[in-house]
Formats: sequence, structure tokens, C-alpha cells
Amino acid sequence: MIGTKILNYEIKSLLGEGGMGNVYLAGHAQLGRQVAIKMLHPRLASNESLRKRFLNEASAMAHLQHPNIVALYDYMENDDGLFLIMEYVEGHELDHYIKNVTGPIGEEEIEKIMAQTLGAFDYAHSKGIVHRDIKPSNILLTAEGQVKVLDFGIAKLLDADKTLTKTGTQMGTVFYMSPEQVKGEKVDQRSDIYALGVTLFQMATGQSPYRSDTTEFEVYNQIVRDPLPKASTIYPGSSKKIDAIIAKATAKDLKNRYQSCAEFLAAFKSNAIVGIEKPVVKTVLKKSKPSEKPIQTKKEATFLPKKKNTGKKALIVVLTIAVLVGLTYKTELFHELYYDYEYDSNDNLIYEEDSDSDWIRYEYDSYDNLIFEEDSYDYWIRYEYDSYDNLIYEEDSDDYWIRYYYDSNNNLIYEEDSDDYWMSYEYDSNDNLIYEIDSDDYWIRYEYDSYDNLIFEEYSYDYWIRYEYDSYDNLIYEEDSYDYWIRYEYDSNDNLIYEEDSDDYWVRYEYDSNDNLIYEEDINVNWVRYEYD
Repeated sequence: MIGTKILNYEIKSLLGEGGMGNVYLAGHAQLGRQVAIKMLHPRLASNESLRKRFLNEASAMAHLQHPNIVALYDYMENDDGLFLIMEYVEGHELDHYIKNVTGPIGEEEIEKIMAQTLGAFDYAHSKGIVHRDIKPSNILLTAEGQVKVLDFGIAKLLDADKTLTKTGTQMGTVFYMSPEQVKGEKVDQRSDIYALGVTLFQMATGQSPYRSDTTEFEVYNQIVRDPLPKASTIYPGSSKKIDAIIAKATAKDLKNRYQSCAEFLAAFKSNAIVGIEKPVVKTVLKKSKPSEKPIQTKKEATFLPKKKNTGKKALIVVLTIAVLVGLTYKTELFHELYYDYEYDSNDNLIYEEDSDSDWIRYEYDSYDNLIFEEDSYDYWIRYEYDSYDNLIYEEDSDDYWIRYYYDSNNNLIYEEDSDDYWMSYEYDSNDNLIYEIDSDDYWIRYEYDSYDNLIFEEYSYDYWIRYEYDSYDNLIYEEDSYDYWIRYEYDSNDNLIYEEDSDDYWVRYEYDSNDNLIYEEDINVNWVRYEYD
């Protein structure tokens, strides 16, 4: 395509490429103005869903003229493909900026970025447009600090009652989807506000609220049920004010969120701590017994464990493992933040401190159970265990507590907390979890095959997932009630070598003779190569 003319623009170079098409840098033949040209591959133009998405982006952008939204100059369709001719912006995507430039962003800079971002979306919402796919990679930062929002590929125009019909609402990038998107319910501007709250969390902590090895289905469950952890428990430099803003923006009940981006922005200017809804589960800084030297440097909040026997599910593999393996006593975080660790004679982590003098101290009982932890911010948690080393009680310095009960097989059957929230669990004769319900009447039911593989789960909000396995108990197929599916292939050593999903996304894997992962590549030609000693 280099040298090709699209209208009066000559394509100069390739800026990026993906599964749907490429983005090119082009210049106006007479005026010299540079533009970005987004092209849908001709071979995909016959794909009605992709074609509609491309045309939808042009339609949405045509309604928008705002200094913080990438402008659409023109649209063209010919035998070579479909083309969007857009404003060319030099800068970093916000996720790149966080990962490679800043790490966690300071509060003053967060306010500057969010002021522009919220202004852009407040304007879009006033024009009746819901973006539905907000994420850091769709927010550009120029060298001058200007924000530019892009990618309105799955945006929707609101109808007269300011809501979207259920059809097509279960769309978006998983980590940033709102509970109502996950459940396929009607969405409005408050779904964008939820995604902006998750983006704010990532700005404040330098990381996503969900672990990178968590499957899409598990993330769906967490989005619907669990509040985001406090940013300050992951990055101590984050303030209680930021914690409160994130909590309100990401409230599960959309009536408890900010009702507009203008209200969201006003919270940054206020000195009052904003009110938030009572969370379904209160997240505390609770760690499993850190008996192994950590390979991650960031303090992580607790995440619910994966359900038993969910198989080898992972569309996104942790890309940092090969780099971090072997790093024990000192690790560099981003560019300048370091952590030092101390261990006892049983290799239990007893102290960690970073280069900003933030620290956490741990104490253990004679069975290596973690019984106490405290940090440099005067926050502490203490733990109690039964004679079988089951955690039965924990409380923190904020007077929040959780109590746990177990059956004779040491299965957790009931838990309750100081906020009057409870959960009850039931198991089959093989100790497989078959039912759970909470004080809000939210429930999940599980079914297993004769080999204890999870084959079906359904949720109280009319969502289900089913699973299929091969003769070696490898998960080979899963699909849900939204017609989303993933298919898996394995080699003779049961290593996952290929996966693809219903969105035409795929990843392939290669291993060495010792079954170590040495290469992976996806549909967008993103790849990672691993080497071992």
C-alpha cells in the first residue's frame, strides 16, 4: 500500500497492523497535512459484523468534534478496502505510558489526564454516543500532555430513552466491561463511567485489577460480584480519595455510580470523600502464606481462587514469568522503585521494604501459617487457624473481620463478615463445589463429570458456561450463553499449542524438549520468545 493514493492522501508508511486491518501514515498531496488512514482488509469486507463495526466507527466519529477526540476527516470505500481518514496523533497509548514510562501515575498528573478524558466522554455522551470499549490503549497522550480518545468501533448511538437495547450490549474488552455489559443488560453512559473507573485504577496502581492469568469467564464472575481492591493496598502512594473515587465509579449498581462524567470530574476537585455503595465483598490486604520468594514486586490484593477443575484455560499467558524467574532478593519495578525481602529459616517472607521506605512485616506460627502482618501506614491484619491449618478468622485495623467455617473434610462451607455479608457453599461426595449462594441471593451451580472435571456452571443472572474435555482431561472446548466459545488443542505431552475463539482471535504456542514454553504468537502478530538456562 506504500505509495497508494486514497483520495488526495498518499500513504507513506505503516503505523500498525492487526487482525482487522492496518493503520497507515499518509500525507495530503497539496497541503502536506499528515493523517492516519485506517484500512479494513478487502478479504474481511465480506464479513458483515466486521464491516458493520468499521462503518459504525465512521458514523460515531462523524458526530464528534472535540479537542480530546481523534477527528474523522473522511471515509472512502473502493476495491482495495474500506478506509477511515483520521487525525494523526503522535504520542503514547496510556497503557504503554503506564507500563514503560511512569508506572503508577501521580495524583496531580492523574487529575490532568482524567480532566481531559472525562471532558471528551462527557461531550460524546451529550451527543448520544456510548463508547462501550474504553481502555487505556484507546487513550493517547501526546508529548505536550494532551489526551486524544480513539476507537469508536463498537460505539452505539443512544435511542430516545437514553438506553441501548439488550442486543449487542455484551461487547467490549473484558477487563473494562461493566456488570451490565457482562450480563447483557441495557447500557448507557454509566457503563463508560465504570470502564473509566477501571482505567483510573490502572493509572493509580500501574496494573490491572485482574490477574493476567485469569480466564475471561472468571473475570466475568469477578466483574459481577467483587468490588475492585483499594488502589492504596497495591500502591501505597495512592490516596484514600482516589480509592473512594474508583469505588464509586465502579459500583456494581449503576444507580450508585457517578451519573455523568461531569459529576465524576467534580469528585477530583472536591475535598470530601465521595459516598460509595456497600460492596458485595470487602477486599482486604490478605495474602496467602508467602512461603516462596516472590517473583512480583507489586503488592497484590486478594483475588478469589480459581474454581476447581476449570481446566487449562488462558487466552492471555503471563508474559513476564520467563523474565522474572530466579529474581529473589531484589527486583526492579518500572525504572526506579526497588524491593528488598527478608526470610526466616523456613523461607517464609518476614519483611519487605521498597526504595520509598514503604514496608510490610509478617509473623508466622510454628506451622508456618501467617498470623500477623502490618505495614508502614499503620494498617494491620491478624489471622487465626484451626488445628487443621484452616483459616477461621481474620480482622484488620479498620475493625473489618471475616469468620470461616469448614466441614469434616476441611471444605469451606460458610463465611460471614462484619458487614453482615455471608456466603454458603455445598459440595458433592468427591468434595467438588456444587453450589454457592450469598446474602444477596446471588448463586452459582456447578456440575462435574465422572472424572471431576467441571462440565457446566450456571449463574443466578441467567448466564451459563459448559466445558468439554479430551480423554486426558484437557479442556478442549468451552462456550457460554452469549455464544462466545474457545477451542483448545494440545500436543502429545498435553501442552497447549493452539487456541481460538468465536471472535476470530487465536494464539499458538511452541515448546522445547523439556516442555518449556519457548514461543507464542497471536493473530495480531504479537509474539513472545522465551529462553531458559
